[in-house]
Amino acid sequence: MLKKIFALLILVAVVANPAFCRQDLWADVKKFPVPEYRIIEKGEAVSLIFAGEPYMGKATEVFAYYATPGTVSGKPELDKNLPAVVCVHGGGGTAFKEWVVKWAKAGYAAIAIDFAGNIPVVKDGKPSKNRLIKAGPDHTPNTVMLKSSGELKESWVYNAVANIARAHSLVRSFPEIDKDKTAVTGISWGGFLTCATIGVDTRFKAAVPVYGCGFIYESAVWHDYVGKMPSGLKELWVENLDPSNSLKKTTMPVLFINSPNDRWYPLNIWAKSAELPQNKTYKITYGMRHSHTAGWEPPEIKAFFDEILFGATPLPRVGDPTLSTFSRAKVVSKTKIEKAYFCFTTNTDDCLEARKWFKVPAQIEGGEVMFANNAPNVRAWYFYVEDERGLGASSKYAERTDRPGKYNYLASVNCPATLSPVSKQPRGITDAFLMANENDVVTLSDGIHRLGPLPKFDTRLRINAKSLIFRAENRGNALVGPADAGDMKNFLKHIDAVELDGVRLYTPSAK
Repeated sequence: MLKKIFALLILVAVVANPAFCRQDLWADVKKFPVPEYRIIEKGEAVSLIFAGEPYMGKATEVFAYYATPGTVSGKPELDKNLPAVVCVHGGGGTAFKEWVVKWAKAGYAAIAIDFAGNIPVVKDGKPSKNRLIKAGPDHTPNTVMLKSSGELKESWVYNAVANIARAHSLVRSFPEIDKDKTAVTGISWGGFLTCATIGVDTRFKAAVPVYGCGFIYESAVWHDYVGKMPSGLKELWVENLDPSNSLKKTTMPVLFINSPNDRWYPLNIWAKSAELPQNKTYKITYGMRHSHTAGWEPPEIKAFFDEILFGATPLPRVGDPTLSTFSRAKVVSKTKIEKAYFCFTTNTDDCLEARKWFKVPAQIEGGEVMFANNAPNVRAWYFYVEDERGLGASSKYAERTDRPGKYNYLASVNCPATLSPVSKQPRGITDAFLMANENDVVTLSDGIHRLGPLPKFDTRLRINAKSLIFRAENRGNALVGPADAGDMKNFLKHIDAVELDGVRLYTPSAK
C-alpha cells in the first residue's frame, strides 16, 4: 500500500510540474504539418480555408486571405522566390484582406488568418463575421484562461499559436515562396500571439509584434482573461502559455513597437517582454493610436523585414538611455540621423495610460543622442531618433524605481531661436506662457493668471518644438530686450525659469 501511495505522489508531482508540461507541450506543433486547404474565391487576395489544430478531439478549420504581387497585379509571372509574412490580427478583428494586399503591393506574399474560428463577411453593407462550421475556440476570457481540468491544449492560446505555425507551414509549401525568407507580425492580441509563437516556430527569420507582449497576468487590464483563474491554474498558465516563456528562447531579430500611453499593453510589461529576446530593436511611438490600421501602418515594419531578409539598409539602433547631468544614449546608424528627441514623463500615476508624456528636442553629437539635465523628477524616459528616410527607432523604456517627491527638474535649453515683433502685447500678468502652434511658432501670450502688472514686451519666439507649453517666470525686468534679439541666450537672460507643464527646463544655475 505504501508503495502505491508513493508512486501516486510521484505521478501527481510530475503532472503538476510546470517544467514537465512546458517540455512536452509544443511537441506536436513542432512537427509542423502542412495542412490541407481549399480555395473559396480568387481575386487580388485569395480566400482559403485550411485544416486547423484539432480542438478537444475534433477537427477544426481556419479561414485566411493570401495575396502575392501576382494576385494583386494579375501578373502571375511576378511570383518567384517571394518573401512571405504571416499577419495576425488583434482582438475583435479577423483576417484583413487589405492587410495582405498592402504587403503584396510591397513585393511580399502574405497570409492573414482568423484566430477565433470566424470568416469575414459583409452584412447590410458593413464588415461582419460568421462562425465556421468547424470552428476552433472563440477568443473570449473563458477560452484564454484554463479550464478547471488544467488541460493546456484546450486553451485558445495553444490553439492560436498552433494555427499560426500551420499557416506558416502552408505558405512555405507554395512554390512561389522562398522558405528562408519568412516573417511574422501581429497587432494587439496578434502581437501577444506573435510573441508566444516565435519561441515555438523558429523557422521565422524576423518578427514584429505591435503593442502585444507577455506578462499580461501582471496587468489589471487583463484580469478577466487571466487573473480570475484559481492560483494553481494561473501559475500553470503563466509557466506554459504566457509569451514571456517564448521570448526567453527567441533568437531571431524582433522589432517591438508600442505607444507610451497604450492602454492594453502598458510599457512596464511591454518593456519586460522586449528585454527577453537576444536580438531586439525598439520603436516607442509618441502619440500612436491603438488600432489595426495604426498597427500595420509603420513603415519600419517592412524596412525591418527588408533588413533581415535581404540585407537592406538597417534601421537606426539606439542604446540604453542614461539619466544624469547629461542623459545620453549611443546611436548606431548607416543613415543620417535628422531628428532626435528626449521623451519623458514626470507623472507617478500607476495607470500608465494616464501619464502625460513630453517630447523635447535632443542633441545629436559624436554617435550619441543627448539631453542636458539632472532630472530627479523624471519618472520614465526614452530617446527617439529619426533618420533621413523618415524611419524611427527608440532606446528601451526606462523607469525610476523610487518615488520622488516634489519635482525639481533642471535642464539647459538648446533650441535655436529667432525673435521678431508681434503686434499684441500681454497685459497685467505675472506668468507668460509660450505656446507652440503647428507651425512651430511660440508666442508669448496673455490671458493666464491676471495677478498684477508686468513690464511691456513685444516678441515672437521660433523654436524647434511642437505642441509644447512653456512657462516663463518674470524677474521684474522685461522678458525680452530689443525686438531684434538674435538668439535664445538674449531671451533667457531676462527670465528666472522656463517650465514645461510644471517641469523646470531652465533656471539661472543652467545659464
